[in-house]
Amino acid sequence: MRIIKDKEPIFDTENYDVILVGTSIYDMLVNGFQGKMACKYPHVEEENHKQSYGDTRRLGTRVTVKKKGCPIVSLMYICRYPRQDLKNLDYDALKQCLTTAALEFKGKRIMTTVLGTTEFDGNGTKRRVLRMMEKAFEGMDVDVYDYKQRYRQEEANEKRQQLKDMGICDRKKTTAILRQLYLLAPKNGEKQAKPETTD
Repeated sequence: MRIIKDKEPIFDTENYDVILVGTSIYDMLVNGFQGKMACKYPHVEEENHKQSYGDTRRLGTRVTVKKKGCPIVSLMYICRYPRQDLKNLDYDALKQCLTTAALEFKGKRIMTTVLGTTEFDGNGTKRRVLRMMEKAFEGMDVDVYDYKQRYRQEEANEKRQQLKDMGICDRKKTTAILRQLYLLAPKNGEKQAKPETTD
């Protein structure tokens, strides 16, 4: 297992066989890495919305989503309703998800984040989570992206302001750029544009 510090992972997903995404049982792929995954791979969000909303029996379970031409995405249900001021990562659920994922994806190249440590997926203790991940993924080809995840709307507003400061005020162009950065989802039936830059 390797730790990749302070790098946005959404532009690297095609380099992996499997993406592990920590999320809540309330079907909220909205912010942070999981929000960008929902924008980049709308079929993942569609599958997530098919799950039973708020069902605590889902803690510790995973839904693995496959689509031709895309990496496998495994949604790991590891917390209840995500809140900024609440530590609600379920460590037993995380352990169960890590164990089953390690068995299912042995031999594949895996990408993930420091699961369960942001306000979007449980606010868990990073040191404890990393120990659990190292134990589960011992000897496996796993890259863990350790970076600051943000609210998608906050990032989108910041990028809009940067574009405005650069003199780009056209709404269609701004929208297209935000979609390239996976801060806005593509329209129904529209293919997600490849980004021109990863800055």
